[in-house]
Amino acid sequence: MQFGPSSYLIAVAASVISTVSAAGCLSFTGSSMVIISPAQGQMYNVGDSMRIVWNVENPTDTFNNLNVTLSLSDSKNPNNAVTVTGGELGGSKPFLVKSGEATVAVPNIPSGTKYSVKATYRDVDEAKTWTQCYSPIFTINNGAAPAVVTAAAPSAGAAAPSANVAPVSAVPSAKLSSAVLNAAASSFAAVVVATMLF
Repeated sequence: MQFGPSSYLIAVAASVISTVSAAGCLSFTGSSMVIISPAQGQMYNVGDSMRIVWNVENPTDTFNNLNVTLSLSDSKNPNNAVTVTGGELGGSKPFLVKSGEATVAVPNIPSGTKYSVKATYRDVDEAKTWTQCYSPIFTINNGAAPAVVTAAAPSAGAAAPSANVAPVSAVPSAKLSSAVLNAAASSFAAVVVATMLF
């Protein structure tokens, strides 16, 4: 069977997608990391202390000394988890794989029932591949009420709107979700990588 450029592009694009899996992530060394806490269905409030715990299987000294960064992902679609804006955990301080845990504050992000912790490390293979693993899915509650915009009723003496002015509801919205933007960025990155390899 022969594979052409389009087959290769599909393979590269598939490797860029972030998939949430309970299997953890396997290192080039043969070691692996599995996040076991937060547990499936656990609930946190913004500002709570969150203890993140991971197991290391088949540890090697090289793997144990890798730096891991932690962040939150929106995992509504477990086949394409999206990093949450403002969801960095522990600031810019990386943690060592061998520590097996980290305690962080839950950042001020919107409420949701499909969050996961994403652990990212740079593997020791020749290409220094960025590898990601995910925790089980949990809930974050943000007690802040969403902003509500209300329109005041027109006064009795108010003039009717001009025929040349469209009502606000008729103006199209150009707002894109972060999921759409991240998916587009991932697809673009895959095309750039595939183009560079040809």
